[in-house]
Amino acid sequence: MAACAALSLVSYGVTQEPAVPAAKPSPKGQPMQAAEGAEAPAVISVVEARERAKMLHEIYETTLRTIHSRYFKDNGSVPIPSRVMEDIFSRVSRKSTVTARWIAVNTQAMSLEHEPEDEFEKEAARTLSSGGQEFERIENGTYRRATPIILFDSCLKCHAPPPIRVTNARYAGLVISMPVKAE
Repeated sequence: MAACAALSLVSYGVTQEPAVPAAKPSPKGQPMQAAEGAEAPAVISVVEARERAKMLHEIYETTLRTIHSRYFKDNGSVPIPSRVMEDIFSRVSRKSTVTARWIAVNTQAMSLEHEPEDEFEKEAARTLSSGGQEFERIENGTYRRATPIILFDSCLKCHAPPPIRVTNARYAGLVISMPVKAE
């Protein structure tokens, strides 16, 4: 599977990021230690760790439930992964203050819902399309962050169908928004 992904990236002129040194194993239940030469993970407060753990639990549990409900049916149909992720976005947002959505960056949007809607999303799409790895802004008490999601061969069958010749990396954008306190 990883070899197929690597081949599809190389075929589109995308090189893999440098390998990150593996973390050193630690006793069960203990945090992993950074590998030699790797940046040590940031230490956070217990309150922040608790909130992150709650959010991650919600995301992981929602992902597991959604995958099981959408992929393990006997009707023979298989949903598109990005649509399944939208179900996850929706379920997580109902239980939290976090919202997420896809935006088209440098390929055809397959849904009008994925066109960048406001100035933030339009500027984020331009930034990501030109190689930026993130675009963020805080406005009106909301933190918004957009990052690229690489589109693989299976995605490009629809987002860049023949006769379009894809010679560079193609991306969608993932926009995550959440309320923040004024600093």
